[in-house]
Amino acid sequence: MHKLATVVFTLLIRLLLQGQSAGSQDQLNDLTVKQKLDDLLSAFAAVNLFNGSAFVAQNGQILLSKGYGFADYVTGKRNTDKSMFRIYSITKPITATVILKLIQEKKLSLDDKLSKFYPGLPSADSISVKNLLTHTSGIYGFNNDGSMPYDSEENMIAFLEKTPLQFPAGTAWRYSNTGYFLLGFIIQKITDMKYEAVVDKYIFKPLQMSSSGFNYAALSSENKTTGYTFLYKDSVRVSGIHDEKELFSSGAMYATTADLYKYHLAMQNHIIINKELTEQAYTPFKKNYGYGWIVDSLPGKRLIHHSGGAMGFRSELMRVDNDNICIVLLSNCENSDLEFLKKNILAVLYGEPVKVPFTVALSASNLNKLAGAYNFKPDFTIYITRENNRLMAQPSRQSKQQILPETTNCCYVPSIQGYLEFKSNANNVFDSLVLFQKGERFIGKRVNASWGITGTVKESGWNGPDIELVENSNAPGLWLAHNILLKKEL
Repeated sequence: MHKLATVVFTLLIRLLLQGQSAGSQDQLNDLTVKQKLDDLLSAFAAVNLFNGSAFVAQNGQILLSKGYGFADYVTGKRNTDKSMFRIYSITKPITATVILKLIQEKKLSLDDKLSKFYPGLPSADSISVKNLLTHTSGIYGFNNDGSMPYDSEENMIAFLEKTPLQFPAGTAWRYSNTGYFLLGFIIQKITDMKYEAVVDKYIFKPLQMSSSGFNYAALSSENKTTGYTFLYKDSVRVSGIHDEKELFSSGAMYATTADLYKYHLAMQNHIIINKELTEQAYTPFKKNYGYGWIVDSLPGKRLIHHSGGAMGFRSELMRVDNDNICIVLLSNCENSDLEFLKKNILAVLYGEPVKVPFTVALSASNLNKLAGAYNFKPDFTIYITRENNRLMAQPSRQSKQQILPETTNCCYVPSIQGYLEFKSNANNVFDSLVLFQKGERFIGKRVNASWGITGTVKESGWNGPDIELVENSNAPGLWLAHNILLKKEL
């Protein structure tokens, strides 16, 4: 993959602690830090990069606990610190914690083989509970794409018995909901209880997480939020709804920021599982993934986190272990940029430079002049479109994202922390686009087609060039694509 194809933001935290002084730590007790955090979240909400509830604490001191934007756009109900959200894959650390609790009670072992529970699965005697926890089992990776039956344990197992491993257990890493489905089933077999009831017994009740649960579709609460595919001031789309069975122990949980903070405190103080097992959970096995947690290394610090995201909701739970910092971000809108927001929250806490997003209003005429297709390489084009009063950018084979005009011809791209500068020719027509990202500069030329077929949504992606559409000279307005091989999906 060439450099331009990496226009998807990866969380990068610069040396947070380089040059950190006692004064920056004292800042954490200063009311100005609380105000800076609130101002930052308000700025993100103002430019449609956050809609939800945010929570920040350090050493037991709550620095921010507040809602932003709409819980329900139609009724005008606003988000608060009590708002409930689907947290999707943050369910995985919860499932992993229950598994480790059963190990602590000597009802299970990390080395127990899958054959103990499902002897008919391929290579089940080589796959351990540890492999399931760390996404290294090689079992077919179901990721809510309708490719595997999820209506019952029996049907799922029958499917997996006929499906070969994607790689030998322990030899590679591949994020998979399937392994966490199996962990949920194993929890039920060991306890002779429903998975949800076991979580209630070991986590919800002891920690008094009274605003958390699993059946979000059936939830009746004034604090329940509506999920949105996108939510702007002038354009809104309510998201679809996942079947609860499609999520189960890999992603069915809902919660509030306050409840996830209770969970953070319990993990930090070894209330649910002991210190030894907690340290094992926080130790990367492959690809920075431990037992239900992503573990990143910072200078002298350890960043432990997990995210979640699917229809209508985005979520982040993160702790800086050494400094007992906890950040919880829950959003009921898919266009919220939680990765970029996390980085800036950390920057506020550690006295680092902060990029506060903003945008200037451009006329419809100016927006239309910027819209178009800009080709950088044969297999990489950035499509700029105007949607109401916003500009959206869609790189080849990637999702559409909002960009923020800061001048009449320069836009900030939050997801990559980069800039797009539109260049005009002698006729005052924008004919090129310059991308500035991570200290590098790339130039794309405007092409005639303003849209095209960029590929199919597949697990492995599509590495071929974009299919360019050419206007028919004999029939203006009719665009054609030639020499395309279509294959029937089996």
